[in-house]
Amino acid sequence: MSRAWYAHAARQVTPEQRAWMAALPSRRVLEIAGRRLAVLHGGANSTSRFLFASAAEQTLRDELTATGCDGIVAGHCGLPFTRRLGAALWHNPGAIGMPADDGTPRGWFSLLRPDPDGLRVEHRALRYDHIGAMAAMRQAGLPPDYRLALASGLWPSRDVLPPAERALAGRPRSETSLLWPAAG
Repeated sequence: MSRAWYAHAARQVTPEQRAWMAALPSRRVLEIAGRRLAVLHGGANSTSRFLFASAAEQTLRDELTATGCDGIVAGHCGLPFTRRLGAALWHNPGAIGMPADDGTPRGWFSLLRPDPDGLRVEHRALRYDHIGAMAAMRQAGLPPDYRLALASGLWPSRDVLPPAERALAGRPRSETSLLWPAAG
């Protein structure tokens, strides 16, 4: 599946777009509500690292320490979750273009809002024209696996999921909100 997607991307992305993406930083630091959040793709030292909600606390703490920040926003694993690590936070907003393996065609995003008592972290579901997206994928000649996942809400490549996340397959997720108390 990946080979087909990489070949498709290679045909679609221009050299100028490639150069622009290559120049982007691998990490940004966002300061909001008195907190410093490292915004990155996967892990602090590996862009393609999968870090799920079930990861060992020490693993997430080590990643956090490597950033020097109060929290992390990272999305590579594609499943929305927020996890408190003592006074720190690990947040994954989910993915807009891929369901959360929860049996629904929704994508996920997050809102981070300053609050008088800290930072409010909200997971929000995104309903979109998944049928239209599936048609575009079919027309582009892409293999059916990811296209069918848009309708079923179930991932075609479950081998990356740890047992705890695999056990949640097909269970619809709910929108959530968490208050990360002000540093103090």
